[in-house]
Amino acid sequence: HRVRGLTLIARLLFAASLFGMYFMTTQYFELTLGYSALTAGLLMLVNCVPQGATGMMVSSLVTRFGLRRLLLTGLASTAVGFGLIAWGMHGSLPILLLGMVLTGLGQGASFGPITSVGIWKSSPSEAGAASGIVSTGHQMGATTGVAGLTGLLVFSPHYSTPLTVSAILMVVALLIMLAATPDQHPLTHKPHHLVEVEDVLLETMKASKVNLGDHNTSLPIWSTRGSKLSNLFTIRSCSSIGATGIVRGLMFVIDT
Repeated sequence: HRVRGLTLIARLLFAASLFGMYFMTTQYFELTLGYSALTAGLLMLVNCVPQGATGMMVSSLVTRFGLRRLLLTGLASTAVGFGLIAWGMHGSLPILLLGMVLTGLGQGASFGPITSVGIWKSSPSEAGAASGIVSTGHQMGATTGVAGLTGLLVFSPHYSTPLTVSAILMVVALLIMLAATPDQHPLTHKPHHLVEVEDVLLETMKASKVNLGDHNTSLPIWSTRGSKLSNLFTIRSCSSIGATGIVRGLMFVIDT
């Protein structure tokens, strides 16, 4: 399916640039600015908190603006944030932190919608495979992104270079999703077009024996039904980066 295929590529680029940013930014905080692992972990919360907060509001944002507009705006915000982080690495910590805030807002706005598009038009029997492919693309992007962007340091020792490449990759992902969801595409419009996506998600959860509980009262992500599990994934994603740095810092304190 053309839309799902393009979304898979965009998701791979999304994860590659995102995880590359996480790695490079923490390295910059510790090795260039001389911060402890604990301080670096706490600073990553500047990115993680906006991501989690935006993720909580995706349902209402989709209702108001439509899935396509929210997705493209989120990707654009993330790309601009990466550019500001790269700029801030030349000596301006406030600009860097502003970039991390914009990146977090963009991630929270685009993570759920890009997942929805990735399984669009999947039948219940295909939903598990479609979801698995999307997840595989995300993991492959994360691995290759960190490896590839780290390799750039061989040619340019400044951490801003990989962040600039991350911004470019995110722009490419934005252009791909722009092509995958043209103006007349059903995913352009408001949530009643997402009922099919939601039904596929629910069938997938049931087939996997995941207990959703009363999904009508679950916390919203990009829809009003079947969203509890995705909400937890978003919170886990945004909190794990900061938590990892904090734990590293505490272990360092204990060791010393």
